[in-house]
Amino acid sequence: MPGTYHFIWLTGPDPHYGFGFSTRPPAQSSTEQLKEAIREFLSQVDPDTGHIE
Repeated sequence: MPGTYHFIWLTGPDPHYGFGFSTRPPAQSSTEQLKEAIREFLSQVDPDTGHIE
């Protein structure tokens, strides 16, 4: 579905850990928007545990 994205954190503590997001209304995101979503996700991760606490 356009505007739905799923990311897996390949270098994280759990090989199945990642996140997803959807745009409303459904629309394709630019590469820069995707990078910003990833940066936002990673800013929430505790560097000691590798998880969002």
